[in-house]
Amino acid sequence: MSDYCAGCRYSPEGETGEGACPFNPRIDRAYATWDRLGEDRQRAHLDSAEAALAALEPAKAGWAQVSPPIELLS
Repeated sequence: MSDYCAGCRYSPEGETGEGACPFNPRIDRAYATWDRLGEDRQRAHLDSAEAALAALEPAKAGWAQVSPPIELLS
């Protein structure tokens, strides 16, 4: 089993409270699936992702506009 949490300030055992991991258990299943794929399938996914990223074109200048922050309901 891989240790993706080594060196993290959060506790992977904690689900609630101070120091609890904000990602567990949501991301735990994704990592477990990744680990089951095997090196060949992992490499195929990584190669596919790299090709998709390489094919992206830069955004046109000014495409993103900064919006004012959304105010929370009281």
